[in-house]
Amino acid sequence: MKRRIQPDPVPPTGPLTLGGVYRRADLHGRFGGNRNAGIVPSKQEPVVLLFHTEEPAQQFGFDANGIYWYSGEGTAGDMTWTPANRAVRDHVQVGNDLFFFQRVQRKDAFGVLNTL
Repeated sequence: MKRRIQPDPVPPTGPLTLGGVYRRADLHGRFGGNRNAGIVPSKQEPVVLLFHTEEPAQQFGFDANGIYWYSGEGTAGDMTWTPANRAVRDHVQVGNDLFFFQRVQRKDAFGVLNTL
């Protein structure tokens, strides 16, 4: 039997904890954004949330050198510069942080905050 992971509370303001485990619903409660997308630019704070779920159909992840490859928003063909893809590409230039979360448990969609 797998042990259930207990999430950390999402603080109402201030930084998240590197390595912290957060419920996706709680993150959206603070930062807003599309609850189903992999790339979620926040309208409340200068941050972009990036969610990695390790689904079999995903064509991205870490390579042997620790570099994270992400195909961007879109389902087929070459990716285009949608607003979400531009949010990732341009986050440094516009002064946004990029928060990367890996799902650690399917039920309740917990994610751990990592660095890229």
